[in-house]
Amino acid sequence: MFGSITQMYYLCTGEVHNCHMLCFLSLFLMFCAAAIYRALLYGNEPYANLLLVALSSAVLSFFLTAMRPYWLFVLLSIPLMWLSGNETFVVVVYRHYMKAMNVVSMFITNTTESGSFISNNLLAILCDVPIVVLWLVALWAKRTSRPLGYKTFAASGALLVLFLAFTWETKLMDLPPFNLPLQYYRGYAINQKIAQAASGPHITPDCQQLNPGEREAYVLFIGESVVYDHLSLAGYNRPTTPLMDGRDNLTLFTDYMTNATLTLLAAPMLMTDATTDDFFRSYSGVNSLQVFGACGFKTFVLVCTNHLEYDTYLTTSADEVISVGKDIDIPAKVDSLTNIYPKTFFIVQGLGNHCYFYNFEEQDNLFTPNPYYGPSAQSDSLYYNAYDCTLRYTDRVVDGVINAIDKEGMTSLMLFASDHGENVNPGDERRSVSMNPMRSEYHVPLIIWRSQTWIEQNPEKEQCILAAKDRPTNTDNVFYTLCDAASILLPDSLSKPEWAITSPTFTQHKRTLLTPDGKTILELD
Repeated sequence: MFGSITQMYYLCTGEVHNCHMLCFLSLFLMFCAAAIYRALLYGNEPYANLLLVALSSAVLSFFLTAMRPYWLFVLLSIPLMWLSGNETFVVVVYRHYMKAMNVVSMFITNTTESGSFISNNLLAILCDVPIVVLWLVALWAKRTSRPLGYKTFAASGALLVLFLAFTWETKLMDLPPFNLPLQYYRGYAINQKIAQAASGPHITPDCQQLNPGEREAYVLFIGESVVYDHLSLAGYNRPTTPLMDGRDNLTLFTDYMTNATLTLLAAPMLMTDATTDDFFRSYSGVNSLQVFGACGFKTFVLVCTNHLEYDTYLTTSADEVISVGKDIDIPAKVDSLTNIYPKTFFIVQGLGNHCYFYNFEEQDNLFTPNPYYGPSAQSDSLYYNAYDCTLRYTDRVVDGVINAIDKEGMTSLMLFASDHGENVNPGDERRSVSMNPMRSEYHVPLIIWRSQTWIEQNPEKEQCILAAKDRPTNTDNVFYTLCDAASILLPDSLSKPEWAITSPTFTQHKRTLLTPDGKTILELD
């Protein structure tokens, strides 16, 4: 035992062999890279966390340096190098370490979105170059050095086992270098839990529509990354929503908060009665597609390169899921389907204002310079000018959907709610999807447009909408508002009239936010 401790001392002081020390230091810096980047770039990493990262990195580096034979060292170091680079990439982009819901997003995202994400984060990829260099240096140093004794190897292995045994599932396991494997495991477990919830028995809700009309159309439009403060409809000093600005019978709610700042979490709760403390109910409970379908509506999901295109668990009850090439193609589809079927319900989700902000056309190119129409631009143009151009594009899409359901004699309503916001203010380089979100990430628009026919048929509900425009609302209100707007009577087990904005019994309740780790809940009120 004394001999092993002595050898550990020799290794740490460089007295065993210079190449051993070089290998150890290279590995140590490689495992600490994510924490070092986070501290240097953003300066908000607590010293206690840095100390824990240094301790765990030293133990793991010591074990790898002492490893025999060389081929096993190479075999283990490759995935560890990749994990370290992956964690660093996430830190540079999001300013936080990898979270389980980020992993779930990776499991279910499509290649178009992931390819765009990677290509627009080349700087973060370049930050991984030093990690690869450190790994190559460690390979060379390990190859050059003479093998360490078996006692040193045994001591390093025992130390690693003891270290893991006493720190498993503590705060240390949410920090590099062990965080990423644990988050991958958690992400896999969450994905399995979603699949299990979705595979359970689904009972058709026992609901009915009171006074059904002959021609009806209702739309839940899930916006993507729309910031409330950047809408001219909300008083913003740029004309980002000129078409909605001039719309009659359209109400913007001034104090609406989303339930989550990650699409993977926000979209399911917009479609269902699930709340932040029971997210998986999104997959095991009742969603709006089932409710409207049970009341005789033809139900459709229209999506462009976004969550509902690949999260089939949420859309199995739709009569049809239609993928479109561009957001601007959505209104024509809605128009065509409302001409064919007298009673329709749509859930619409486009690419919208998803970063990076290139989802607009030349006619929307009002705010320049930006990187997509014109000369190259600096970062504030990417997060400001181009973003505002995408809002004009979204404004055209929303206006087109309204036109498609605003037919003579048709009872129709569109509810627009963004899944989450974005940090796009000039000079604000803090990225979104953080564990400590800024207001621009969760204060998003809720907009309700209703046809003149709907207003004439529902004068009391119309007054409720107007009375509630400045009252606190959130994602919890969306499901119940849609059902009540269509005069759908829910069973007692589902009924919450006090959460429907259109109800005279509407009352405020405590608003909460589910963070990107899928488990931490923050109070917003």
